[in-house]
Formats: sequence, structure tokens, C-alpha cells
Amino acid sequence: MHQYQSPTLITNRKREIERIHNIHCPEI
Repeated sequence: MHQYQSPTLITNRKREIERIHNIHCPEI
């Protein structure tokens, strides 16, 4: 199996990280 991450997976990962970050540090 290739360890190639599709752009969609990378985008989902980034959006999930941003969502968690927003939960910890909500924008005021």
C-alpha cells in the first residue's frame, strides 16, 4: 500500500484540526 494521502484527506485533516483549535481557542 502506498502512503499517499489524497488532497481530500489532507483537507479533512486540516479542517478537523482547525475545528478542534477553534473549540479550544474560539474566535471572539
